[in-house]
Amino acid sequence: MHACLQQRIDVLDAQLAGGAAERNFKRWPLPPGDTHAKSVAQLRDWITARLVLPDDHFGVDEAP
Repeated sequence: MHACLQQRIDVLDAQLAGGAAERNFKRWPLPPGDTHAKSVAQLRDWITARLVLPDDHFGVDEAP
């Protein structure tokens, strides 16, 4: 399931690369030092960490 979410992030990120991200951040600027790529990386990290919590709690291993 984790791989499916990562693939979905890739698809959405590619769609935003067509200029939508730049238009968004022109209208609503990011804090200094942040970038679209950094925001996507933070999202990936957050999702990965969040998905590990229930797996660890219930002793579930990710399916191969």
